[in-house]
Amino acid sequence: MADTRDVEALRYALAKQVPAMERGFTIQTGCGELAIDAEDAGRFVALVRMILTRKVEGAPARPAHFEAEALANSAAALRQAGAIFGVLDYYARGGDMERCNVVDLAEIGIQITSRGAEHAEDAEVEVLHG
Repeated sequence: MADTRDVEALRYALAKQVPAMERGFTIQTGCGELAIDAEDAGRFVALVRMILTRKVEGAPARPAHFEAEALANSAAALRQAGAIFGVLDYYARGGDMERCNVVDLAEIGIQITSRGAEHAEDAEVEVLHG
């Protein structure tokens, strides 16, 4: 675990600085500034929050590729589930119900979320047990 001053600095960052990043921020690089707008900032904030929380807790660091892969997989699963709910919403609001196979859409949604859960469990085991 980090020393007491580091932990307090990390807690302050988690409480004040990280939430402020959600409005957008800039990253200083050797080639200039990189602007991250509010639309994209949420992805960075989630990752920063996860990393800093692990540091405060003294948990071992996860490989960077795992963090990025987990976020990408979660986003993809949410997009797929969102598309299914979009179709269901369309038909629920008066679309041609005869052309909508609600049972098949529900089964696809169950498969997507099950695969996402299995992937998350596998990733958790990999991180915990190396």
